[in-house]
Amino acid sequence: MDMIVLSTGNVSHEAQGPQDVGPDLARRAAAWADEPRAAAPAAPVRIGPPAVAPLVAPRGAAWDAEDDGRLELTAKIFFAWPAPGTAPAAAVAGRVAAARAALAELALTAGQPKTVDILVLSFPEIVFSPDDEDDADEGALLAAVSDTWLGVTRAPEAAGVARFAVAEFSTARLAALVAFCAAQSCPRPALNQINVRDCCALPPSLLELAKTADVKLVAHNDAFDVLPQTAVAGVLAPVLAACPALPAAGWAWAWLVKATVIVTNRGVVAANGWIAGFSHQ
Repeated sequence: MDMIVLSTGNVSHEAQGPQDVGPDLARRAAAWADEPRAAAPAAPVRIGPPAVAPLVAPRGAAWDAEDDGRLELTAKIFFAWPAPGTAPAAAVAGRVAAARAALAELALTAGQPKTVDILVLSFPEIVFSPDDEDDADEGALLAAVSDTWLGVTRAPEAAGVARFAVAEFSTARLAALVAFCAAQSCPRPALNQINVRDCCALPPSLLELAKTADVKLVAHNDAFDVLPQTAVAGVLAPVLAACPALPAAGWAWAWLVKATVIVTNRGVVAANGWIAGFSHQ
């Protein structure tokens, strides 16, 4: 399968909103296309971060001595919707493979620190519901999420992950996953990210569960549709123009990683950026 992997590098110096991933990726793609090269690369194409703005600066290069060793790396993997008609088992296998590929690319791209302190799994089907209104296919959804969780947490590429997390889980869904992890003896979620638009009035049931299960509730401001598939053609246009051997159309993102580095003893963002994996459909 033809693949393109694109990393923005550290974009923390730029004014950003929750939907800036598309412009950030497009700027990196355009800059890469303008770089001189002896020949057009063949698939798979890997576009790493710019040398002047790595996702994480080498140890000691950008931090005072008091900050050294106090960097926390959070990686959030966004899964794409499965193709229509995909069998549940195939969808789970595809997402586990996507997470493994994303973690492998993160290890190549991020540099220091080597360990992922928090790995967040974000499922497009999961939308926060304070009233715990179950869908008609809730059982199938929870089974798919749980099986994906099990596969990712047991993947070799996740061996360096300190804590795992989810996003937008309601009380019932979080309780189901915690119980599943206990039954399977796999890592349980340590955090549950809730969008800032929903976290001002969380239901008491979720607060109580978070307390008893020791799951930290944290806010995020990521867009619901973080990178519309309709924007992919524009993002990849410079890359495809520079790689005539690649198909000119029919590309979609398979996974996205949002990487954020925090200086923990000061509570400030040291670096953040995106890595995207695109596949030809």
